[in-house]
Amino acid sequence: MQITSPSSSSYTLKAKSAAITVNEHIQINEHPLPGPGEYEVSEVFAEVMPDLALFHADGLVVASLLNGKRTVTAEEVEHLEDVDILCLVAGSDSAADVDAIDKVVKDIEPRVVVIAGGDPASYQKLEGHVPDAMPALKLTKSDLPEESRRVYVLAS
Repeated sequence: MQITSPSSSSYTLKAKSAAITVNEHIQINEHPLPGPGEYEVSEVFAEVMPDLALFHADGLVVASLLNGKRTVTAEEVEHLEDVDILCLVAGSDSAADVDAIDKVVKDIEPRVVVIAGGDPASYQKLEGHVPDAMPALKLTKSDLPEESRRVYVLAS
């Protein structure tokens, strides 16, 4: 799966069979997802909840937090226990936003965190050092860390 961020408020997940665009709306290939529910489009299974989506594609489970300031409920955390990658839009580099992201990362416990936009130095707290900044990220199931967590910031 390849993850890119065409703007600081969106990102695209490119699976083998589909492109998933996430901004204020979610679209798989040319099919917009109208709102909460379960969808299967081009070998991608999507579970959409308010401000949160879960995608199953290419053997990966990707959670998409549509609002970086949003917290997750205990019920949602149970549903998100096997997340490989957490993607989110930063919003801003403010301490409050970084703290909110840190909390949701600790709640969900993904193996990889991908943040669209922002200054990588702002997210040092998430990994203990400044995360890698890159224009695109390509990951397969075998690329995921076993014991640790990796954080990436996508530059648009």
